[in-house]
Amino acid sequence: MKKNETNPQYVYVMSNPSMPNMVKIGITNNVENRLKFLSCRTAVPTPFEVEYECTVDDCHKVEKALQAAFAPYRVNEKREFFKVSTAQVTAILQLVQQENTTEQATADQPETKRNPRFKFAEMNIPVGTELVFTQDVKTKATVTENNNVLCNGKEQSLSALTRELIGYIVRPLQYWTYGEVNLLDVYRATYIQK
Repeated sequence: MKKNETNPQYVYVMSNPSMPNMVKIGITNNVENRLKFLSCRTAVPTPFEVEYECTVDDCHKVEKALQAAFAPYRVNEKREFFKVSTAQVTAILQLVQQENTTEQATADQPETKRNPRFKFAEMNIPVGTELVFTQDVKTKATVTENNNVLCNGKEQSLSALTRELIGYIVRPLQYWTYGEVNLLDVYRATYIQK
């Protein structure tokens, strides 16, 4: 099925704090409705989060290709859950996407439905802490005031820096470590598992 301008199809990557190191890969014509449907199930203790979404030329073809590529990491043949990182899936999607709609989806979600924005201070990460980029351990950023980071003489948000380094919009925490701990794990321990 080709993308229809009046009824666009999206490929999405979702995660759930209750299912660490696992993502759901799927297609839909309404990511927000799909997110609500998956999150309202009584067997799921925490809501799903959209990690990445985009439009592509042929959603079904792309979904089948992703399922074939990640088949060894599929958790259950009847489910679209894979033990892979968001970065692995988005690296492929970036090659075939027409439009990355991740930021738009995040902005459209009501504040009460979204997980809280991260703050280094609340996560017990003090100003001056060095963060390491997981895709290239030589790339480091230092936490500064106002919840920003300093990298190569430029101060900006962690989201903006990660977007520069990766080349597309994604949630930044999974791409950085503090000590030997992934920032996404620190975030979840701080905000989700209370």
